[in-house]
Amino acid sequence: MTSASAMDCPVSVGTEIQERMKQFLQPRMLTGAHVVQCEYKEGMLLIRGKVGSYYTKQLAQEYAKQIPGVEQVSNKLAVQKNA
Repeated sequence: MTSASAMDCPVSVGTEIQERMKQFLQPRMLTGAHVVQCEYKEGMLLIRGKVGSYYTKQLAQEYAKQIPGVEQVSNKLAVQKNA
């Protein structure tokens, strides 16, 4: 017989969604910026971090909306131009 814990999915939906978003944003982040933060709960994905343009911020939001399981996106990415 299989125990209940052995039947649990090893990666939660939230963790998978967060990882997909991080992989998408990482190459688009400002050089030297802190790693992007993603939080997922019950269909809502919150993304925070720093990007180099408003275009990248919008692109991230549109990408997030296409991830299965994401119903709403709270885009808290900050735009900071390279100095």
